[in-house]
Amino acid sequence: MGADQRTRVLLVSAYRPLLSALRELLEDEGVDVVGESGTVTEGARLARRCAPQVMVLDEHLPDGDAEAMCRQLSESGTPTRCVILTSLAARRGRRRPPGDPIFVVRKIANSGLPQAVRAAASLTPAWSAAASPRGCRRP
Repeated sequence: MGADQRTRVLLVSAYRPLLSALRELLEDEGVDVVGESGTVTEGARLARRCAPQVMVLDEHLPDGDAEAMCRQLSESGTPTRCVILTSLAARRGRRRPPGDPIFVVRKIANSGLPQAVRAAASLTPAWSAAASPRGCRRP
């Protein structure tokens, strides 16, 4: 990723205040939030449409499992990497196969989230700055 390209992120959480806090935190760190979703179904659709480098998901979603969704995206060839916010500290940092989600303990202040987003983005193939598809926020 070139010095002038910012990491593109899609946020997925059913909890609106969390989406707002995540957006503020990541944008303050120079990350472009290209979309937001409250469900697995909409998140998967936006991931295919907006082609973010990273998707940050709350592990608790009303219509499905965040980890399973990330695996399905990976298996379908979608290059988006996942960072899952978890309440279980034991899940954070656990060794996982390449392409599996990165887990970050769900807390906003000093969470390490911006660093996890950048780490996940570094695992994606080179991203080209094409026009943002409809429904995706333009950087």
